[in-house]
Amino acid sequence: MGNSLTKISDQQIEDFCKKCRPLDILVFSGTDGVSRLIKTLQKEELGSGQVSHVEIVMTPEWCQKITEVKKYFEAYNHVEVIKPHPKYLLSWGSELSGKLNDGVADGETGGVTFGVQFRDLKELARAYADRPGANIGICRLINNPTEVLTDEVDREALKKKLSEAYDKYKNITYDYNILNLLASLYPELRGARDLLEKLLKPVVKKDTFMFCSEFAASLFIDLGIVEGKDINPENIVPQDFVGHDTGSDTLRKKICEDPIWLK
Repeated sequence: MGNSLTKISDQQIEDFCKKCRPLDILVFSGTDGVSRLIKTLQKEELGSGQVSHVEIVMTPEWCQKITEVKKYFEAYNHVEVIKPHPKYLLSWGSELSGKLNDGVADGETGGVTFGVQFRDLKELARAYADRPGANIGICRLINNPTEVLTDEVDREALKKKLSEAYDKYKNITYDYNILNLLASLYPELRGARDLLEKLLKPVVKKDTFMFCSEFAASLFIDLGIVEGKDINPENIVPQDFVGHDTGSDTLRKKICEDPIWLK
């Protein structure tokens, strides 16, 4: 990662965004207390902990359920609705948005959401560029289907899968259960997590809550980017996406290039 004290220009933001393709993996290195804790625990358990959060790049061209984007202008307390260009770069993930986090609003509500949502990728890059010590990077998929698929029938089939995924995940809330979060990293806690899920099954649907890397892994399994056999997305942590995944229930192979950091 580069010198975080250097002011990032608008042109550097543009150049970074040009490297981002739909379905590539956005990686974040946050500076808040939770992000620092995630990085520290991953460092201790996996040997590397530079990534505290992950999201997926998306555009309206590939997820055609995105028909408008709402942008919040804090200075005027105003939400503007825009018709996005098909290649409008968005970030798709499970997180806390808006003024309660990094200041970048939910692109579909223009407000704060605690769960799966789309947000403006360029605004996210700027937010992390301006935050001392924080960083955002792009991990380009080694075999990105938006580029690999050339047959129009196959491309339309992928768009259909992404529309189905939009409906499947749009109401998912971020998983704030500390046992679930810790069990994703520590195998010895997974038995207790699974037992609790079994006990709560009559009242809490399992897929009602997802943390960031769980959502990304689930989406990639749905799309066939990750082999889903014997993989539990609940056991995937942010650092796993950058090649430090060594457990028995994991991504199993490196699916993306090393991060290209903004700073």
